Parts: sequence; C-alpha cells; structure tokens
Amino acid sequence: MGKPERLSSETLKPAIPRAELVKRLSTVLPATSLLHQAEELRPFECDGLSAYREVPLAVALPENEKQLAAMIRKGVCHGRHRTRER
Repeated sequence: MGKPERLSSETLKPAIPRAELVKRLSTVLPATSLLHQAEELRPFECDGLSAYREVPLAVALPENEKQLAAMIRKGVCHGRHRTRER
C-alpha cells in the first residue's frame, strides 16, 4: 500500500458556508439530531482512515426516513458526505 494522496484546498472547500448549512438542516431536524458545535464535531473528523482527517461542517443524524426525505427535499444533502449507522 502506498502513501495516501494529498487533498488540495479546493477538494476540501465547503460547498456552502457552515452557517447556511446549519440553518437549512435546522429547518428539518430537531436540535438533538444536528451537531454543529466544535466539541460535538471532533469525534467525526476521521472515518476509519486516520490519514484523512477533517472536521465536518455539521453532522446530521436523522431519526427516521421522514427526516432524511425532508433533508433531501430541502436540498441540504449535497456535496461530499459520509454516512454512519447508529
């Protein structure tokens, strides 16, 4: 296995500003399903590949399919994303 590819600043550039993302997500998710404070986001910076670390702008944890569908309808699911089973 070789060395991981370096990510450029363009690759890591957010699709929308954090405040806008949080605003959109908060219209369809309860506060308990939306993490956006720095201390809440730290556990999500690594997705199993510790060579790639990046603190996400926000973490959405929809409680059911209805909330997920609402996120998609509102257009808040776009750009790079990761999924994680609860």
